[in-house]
Amino acid sequence: MDVVGEGTTNLVADFLIQNSGPPVPLASLSPGSVDFGELIGSETAVETVTLSSSGSAPLSVGAINVTGAGFSLDGQNCPSSLAPGASCSIDIEFDPSGVGPYTGSLSVESNDASSPDVVPLSGSAADPTPDAALSPSLVDFGDVVVGESAVAQVTLSSVGNVALDITDIDTDTPEFVVTGDSCPTSLVPGASCSINVEFTPTDLDSYSGLLQLYSNSFAGIESASLAGNGIEAPEEGLRIAYSVTSNRAAPSDLDGAAVTDTIYVFVTDETGAPAPGVSISQVRYSTNGTQTQTENIAPYDYEGGSTANANPFDTTG
Repeated sequence: MDVVGEGTTNLVADFLIQNSGPPVPLASLSPGSVDFGELIGSETAVETVTLSSSGSAPLSVGAINVTGAGFSLDGQNCPSSLAPGASCSIDIEFDPSGVGPYTGSLSVESNDASSPDVVPLSGSAADPTPDAALSPSLVDFGDVVVGESAVAQVTLSSVGNVALDITDIDTDTPEFVVTGDSCPTSLVPGASCSINVEFTPTDLDSYSGLLQLYSNSFAGIESASLAGNGIEAPEEGLRIAYSVTSNRAAPSDLDGAAVTDTIYVFVTDETGAPAPGVSISQVRYSTNGTQTQTENIAPYDYEGGSTANANPFDTTG
């Protein structure tokens, strides 16, 4: 359009006329898929899907159907016509009849050109299974002086899919005692608590036992193994020494020493002299963690001997 006047500047305006066409109905379902997750035992669940009229014309709502074993329509508030911008709710129930995976679908018919609109459904079901785990599965207290005590901690975890109901926690051997725990009577899945176990040897001996958990776990009784040794209190000032002569002359500490050929191994006092009069009744020698020799007569030579001379120990094997 040109507008012209005397003494004026020409003005030009351009007009664009758009034809948007007739109104179009459009259906939108949200969320686009529904996963009910895993249900336990007789549990059921309901999820909601929203139907929206997202077009420019009213949405005529037709049949709303749910298919698939375990899935059903729990209710809906959708009118027969949904104005543009309006929405309504569709409730779907998942009620599985047995364990395993399930699939189904929600479909909504309308005057949308892409009708019917479909939402995939999924879920699974499992039997209720309480389960427990004790960690570590073996508690080794090592060497403990007779009459003294050592304490270790064991962790109890609820690893099933339902709560672990705890009935009792104890041991089957009197030298091992449960001295306390932080465990409630019911432990929800994924939770854990601690159990304190004390070992008090009463004799020079090796001990073994079980920490036992009584619960509604499918195993009935869960257990962790317990082990420990009762030993004598170390004599002050004693050490294991060796000499290169049978009369035990010029002894050196065996601990950490590099030795070859023939040596004489025995117990000395803190001065380095053989210890015939110490207040111990027996010496147990171990090699690589295995007890290999027991001596009951001072000075407790590894290979035995007399008061004057020790018997040789051949390091070459």
